[in-house]
Amino acid sequence: MFRRVLLENWHNVVPYIAFGTTAFVFLLMCTRGLFLKREKAQRMSNIPLDD
Repeated sequence: MFRRVLLENWHNVVPYIAFGTTAFVFLLMCTRGLFLKREKAQRMSNIPLDD
């Protein structure tokens, strides 16, 4: 009635790929924020308050 679940070897790699992708995007956004010019950061912080 029930089939035995067989895991392939490539299933072990998927969490590492997902973590690597997430870490890459996080570091990319952090470096983008760190190197953002002060004028642009100030303008972006006021965007929701613009009419």
